[in-house]
Amino acid sequence: MNRILCNRAEFVHVSDVARIENGVAVLKTGKSFTSIPAKKATYSFSNDSSDAGTLSKQTVTLDVYTKNASLLLTSHERYILRMSTDKETFLVGSLDYPAIKAISGDKVNSTITFKASHIL
Repeated sequence: MNRILCNRAEFVHVSDVARIENGVAVLKTGKSFTSIPAKKATYSFSNDSSDAGTLSKQTVTLDVYTKNASLLLTSHERYILRMSTDKETFLVGSLDYPAIKAISGDKVNSTITFKASHIL
């Protein structure tokens, strides 16, 4: 399943989240989500079944200007994202299974991919 997203993503490092209640990330005192504008944002979700169980996968891909990607050029890899569509807001990643970040690109344009997966 794919969703059309707003052209931004909000992220927080998993260690800054105190807990998640009813799909809402409650952050530790003094912590906040950071927003990154995107030229294009895509979300995909799938459940892959096998004899071992069902693997749920979420992927967020952001096409951004490299200057905006600098917000994520740290050694941290594990994040929780807050994504918005025109109808809803939802989280990607969890405390136990955070979204893992990967960045590629050049001096002008970058692609940031966040992947989260867990066994259902």
